[in-house]
Amino acid sequence: GLIVTTDADCLHPAGWLKTLSEFHRLTGFRMIAAPVRYTRERSLLDVFQSLDFMTMQGITAVSVSDGLHAMANGANLCFEKSAFDAVGGYEGIDRIASGDDMLLMEKMWKAFPGKVGYCLSPDAVVDTVPPAGLKAFLSQRVRWASKAAFYRGWRIRSVLAMVYLLNLSLLALTVYAFFDRNAILPLTGLLLAKTAVESAFLVPVARFFGRLRLLVYFLPLQPLHIVYMVVAGLLGQSGGYEWKGRFVK
Repeated sequence: GLIVTTDADCLHPAGWLKTLSEFHRLTGFRMIAAPVRYTRERSLLDVFQSLDFMTMQGITAVSVSDGLHAMANGANLCFEKSAFDAVGGYEGIDRIASGDDMLLMEKMWKAFPGKVGYCLSPDAVVDTVPPAGLKAFLSQRVRWASKAAFYRGWRIRSVLAMVYLLNLSLLALTVYAFFDRNAILPLTGLLLAKTAVESAFLVPVARFFGRLRLLVYFLPLQPLHIVYMVVAGLLGQSGGYEWKGRFVK
């Protein structure tokens, strides 16, 4: 039997479960991650969240499909009940407030090498809406960032550290450029290089999700994204965050 997880605020296409079941039958994967998309963007903050979330979804697809490291979103996740039982379910991670999806995948990844996959099908896309308002958005991202301390895989920890240090360096260089104009040229070059690389990655992802129109906001929102990455990463390791009206440590 298969266990499929999702969220209460998600919308699912007709044939969603059939698509996951058929993909499982064809591949024999013990655990399957699948795509999630933000929809109904009504403000610039919503657009910012959609672009950020879409980037994470693209990284998830590549990471899982190529066997690089575990990444998942519990809004669209499928696994065999027998595999779940074999790894002890959520035992060992059940006291962690957030991260059950990725931490469970880490257990599956270790127990069943080569048997964790990604269902890259338009018929498997689950839709949800971005958090309403800046406070809800930051709380969600801080909660997600808080999982990093519990990841065991060295690859994902290395990637997260590299991404954080890159954004921290860009922010520090921006501040320094206010005191030394000679820093403006290298800062501009790094920002353009970062944007070009990320844009090249994001175009096929946006095309898959039907969100190409949002890419016009990608470059203007880059400075805000750098600040957000640094702040959310720092707050995520601060020891607590607010989630659904509760303060969680």
